[in-house]
Amino acid sequence: MTKRLGISVQSLFKWVKVYNPTATDRYEAELQEVRRENLKLKVEPSRVHEERDIQKKSGRVLRENPE
Repeated sequence: MTKRLGISVQSLFKWVKVYNPTATDRYEAELQEVRRENLKLKVEPSRVHEERDIQKKSGRVLRENPE
């Protein structure tokens, strides 16, 4: 096949590696999954901190003497 195309075997393997749609699709799917997970991990700590702060504030409100 490489003789018919007039290219080297190394070039053919390089092209297959770069342009193989299944490998590219898998890479894109994994990349999207990692991005979603990173976003979730960035949001999660802020939510936990917010919940903690609400609990702290509610404790102070309950301890205050009503006048």
